[in-house]
Amino acid sequence: WTSGKNIAWSKAGADVTWAGKKGNVTAGQLLIGQLSNLVEVAEVSPKSYDLGAQELTLVDVEGKAAPVKVVATPQDAESTAPRAVSMNGKWNLSIEMNETITADNIATAFTKKENGVDRNVKYALAVNGTVMTGYAFVIDTQTDAESKTNKALSDKSITSVVIDGEDGNTVPLGTTILAVKEDNVYDSYIKFEGLDASKAEKAGITVDGMTMTVPATAAGQDLEATIYALDVTGHISTHTVALNIASATEAPSESVSPVDIKIIKTGQSFTIDLGDTFANLDANQALSINKSALTTNNKDFFALTDGALGAQNAPYEVCLANSNGIVYKNEKDEEVDLNGASKDLRSIKKAVITLGSVYKSGAESSANMFGSFTLTLTLKAGENAVKAIEIPVTVEEPAFGDLYEQNEYAAWADNTYTTALVKAAGNKPSISLENIFVSKKDANGTAITSASVSYTEKVTYTDYDGKAAENENATTLFGDLSTSDAKILKNVDNGKELAVNTFKTKASAEILEIEYNTSSTYKVKVTSSEFTVKAKSVFEGASLVYYKAGASVDAIVNTETDMIAPLTGAAEKRNGLALKLGDSEMAVNFANLSADNAATDQNYNVQGKLGQKFTVTKQANLSGTPASTYAIYASLDESENSFGTVTMGTPADKYTTTSGDATKKQAAQQAENNATGIKVTGLEEGQGGTLVLTFKDELGIITTATVKYKK
Repeated sequence: WTSGKNIAWSKAGADVTWAGKKGNVTAGQLLIGQLSNLVEVAEVSPKSYDLGAQELTLVDVEGKAAPVKVVATPQDAESTAPRAVSMNGKWNLSIEMNETITADNIATAFTKKENGVDRNVKYALAVNGTVMTGYAFVIDTQTDAESKTNKALSDKSITSVVIDGEDGNTVPLGTTILAVKEDNVYDSYIKFEGLDASKAEKAGITVDGMTMTVPATAAGQDLEATIYALDVTGHISTHTVALNIASATEAPSESVSPVDIKIIKTGQSFTIDLGDTFANLDANQALSINKSALTTNNKDFFALTDGALGAQNAPYEVCLANSNGIVYKNEKDEEVDLNGASKDLRSIKKAVITLGSVYKSGAESSANMFGSFTLTLTLKAGENAVKAIEIPVTVEEPAFGDLYEQNEYAAWADNTYTTALVKAAGNKPSISLENIFVSKKDANGTAITSASVSYTEKVTYTDYDGKAAENENATTLFGDLSTSDAKILKNVDNGKELAVNTFKTKASAEILEIEYNTSSTYKVKVTSSEFTVKAKSVFEGASLVYYKAGASVDAIVNTETDMIAPLTGAAEKRNGLALKLGDSEMAVNFANLSADNAATDQNYNVQGKLGQKFTVTKQANLSGTPASTYAIYASLDESENSFGTVTMGTPADKYTTTSGDATKKQAAQQAENNATGIKVTGLEEGQGGTLVLTFKDELGIITTATVKYKK
């Protein structure tokens, strides 16, 4: 309302039929030119102060109020904030003449005589009666003489519109009040006609007076509009204006159910429940949508594209796996192509998002990659945004148990894994934990992860001196148990004793890497809870059992032969001495404890195998070491304080004393070998002792089996 505005006005010379918002005009009616272009800006502090809710007046130095209504509108009224509040503290102020202004007084209503000359009165803005500005505002209306010189507006003289105070032709999405810049226009309205009326209807564009509402689906379109203007002279003119609808970079948004993401691999998928988001699309939206994009405004998110990571400007594009990165599905779990022209998009109920094969983040700290984020799934018609779907996501590192489980086929019991020692390079006794944990499987039976499990965490145990011991790397310790400082294998006669067999450790796996802060790398690692490893010799657990009618009893030494009979029969008919390992048994006889011998004499022998794999070969002493995993050396002895002397029985010569061919002779000798058991000599009736079999495996580990005997 600064001087020089020269507000145009006039009296209507005749009745005018008018379709605009201000309605028909009668002869002699006061017609005032546009006041909407006469805008001043007020800034308030604090910014949250609601200027629009206050009584605003313009007053002169004598306190007299100008005959106008002052209207305050938030300068950012199109923001998502409540309309009564300005986010930036700035308000647009406009005026409207009140009912006292007529054609007879408008020329002088805002003037005052000074030395016989009408001068514009200077006003200040008062808020609730309190003057808040200097006296700098004037309301400059035409004089009577000036009013009589107003000319009618000619057709087609208006070629653009005024939007937010700026002259132009690009109409934003949403609802916008358009204006014309010509000050002598009393009222105007906009209308689409002919082909453009059909285009506007199809696009969903509506007009009401000079207010235009444009949906996001109309973004980017071009069309012509007709502006009808009624000027202060009472003349109606028509004008054609070429309008361009702005492209949609933002769209109305809504939120869906939160999603939890545990990062278990690159290229992983997660599902978004879209609810009724698509079902609620209007027809225009459903028909026009044909693209979508996934972004976030948080640079810390763990899966951004290379470009987003480098640019560091929100919104950041989320890294997707090629064109199938987002798959939409209906209630029947059927895929629905995102093409509104050919598919029923309103049937879509969920989206399956598959991330790319490389994860990158703009986070300055790796810790910032985990937590709560918001992803925005933007539905588009071409490049124009139609609807934005806000997806709250929580990103977590997985636990070991989310990915791995104990192998059901490994020897697990009560969180303890039991395993036999194996020979590593250099004949080192070692523990293998290979394949004791395996990947869990998804609903399709596919392994969740291919990342291998390692055993490089700390291992603790009690050494053979009874002291707490540890190694920072279980794989290092388990690779060679024989090191002297480990104090696990103790030297004994002719070998080593596994003096320590229980260890506690953890498993871990590095499942993927994330690049962050442009050059750093974070390794996502999972670690199991502590579990127990129990080691044993390959032949540990072997025992001697003497059966009598299927029942286990002390071994019986035959009074006539001094022999402990070897095992014969089966089940409840078992009798004699057996060597037992697990569920397998074999007779303790000359044949089974002697090596194969194909010579054509009484030594002919075919050695039996315990459990069809172990050979147990009697040795005079255990100074040597077997050469293979399933070869076991054994020595016979009696325990301290036992009566009698234990030796291996010697089978009679059946080869040379049997007539017939070699096969018959060999069979006879083999039968004799099978029937010959362990002898205990020097034993009187009623005396007894304990038979001791000492075993040695390929690692030099010594174990024993015992059974009591009596004559």
